[in-house]
Amino acid sequence: MTGAKSRTMTTFRHRTLILVSALTVVFPYAARADEGEGSASRVEPPPAPSPVPAPAPSPAEAAARTWYGGQVLAVDGASAISLTTGIALASATGAGGSAIADVAVAGLLLGGAGTYALGAPVVHIAHGRVGAAALSLGLRIGLPTAGFFLGGFISPRCPARRHDDFDICLNGLTYGSYGALLGAVAASATDAAALAYDVEPHQKQKPKRVPTLGFAPQVDPARGSYGISLYGVGL
Repeated sequence: MTGAKSRTMTTFRHRTLILVSALTVVFPYAARADEGEGSASRVEPPPAPSPVPAPAPSPAEAAARTWYGGQVLAVDGASAISLTTGIALASATGAGGSAIADVAVAGLLLGGAGTYALGAPVVHIAHGRVGAAALSLGLRIGLPTAGFFLGGFISPRCPARRHDDFDICLNGLTYGSYGALLGAVAASATDAAALAYDVEPHQKQKPKRVPTLGFAPQVDPARGSYGISLYGVGL
């Protein structure tokens, strides 16, 4: 019984020794194979991203607007001065003034009215904006006319006249003149604020680089080195 047990123990020891020897031989080759594969398949850091171009401007931003409303207001100012001078001269000379005074009054009034109606459209045409010139002319004729009729409509009624009363009631004409004046001012302001713009394309600009920062992992199993690299583009 003791001899059988001794032979069993000896056989177990031999098998254990053979298994340990086999593992000792296999593991170094496996380690070298892993090392070779690690060197062959070295993990390279990812390439740095290409510079991101700046976003293209929208169609609304692709054009620059230049205001020239000051020229429109200057023409309207000259018209106002001419009309005011003509009215003041007519009031000073009265109905029995000289022929020269009458001609001067007529010239100032007609010149002022013509400058008001056509001066700003000519400015628009000089800037190459025929459509704006047509709108300007429509405003300068339409708004004063509408103001005149509106002022006459809201004017107070004239008192009843007797047969022997030759006084003329001018309420409608007076209020109509106030309405026409307000319409002319509104037309001038609208023209200068909304129509007096030059539209010019922006100059072509080179695309701008957007600065970019990033991190990339670095792994080298052959050397046993691991790390993280910091890179920058367009700085």
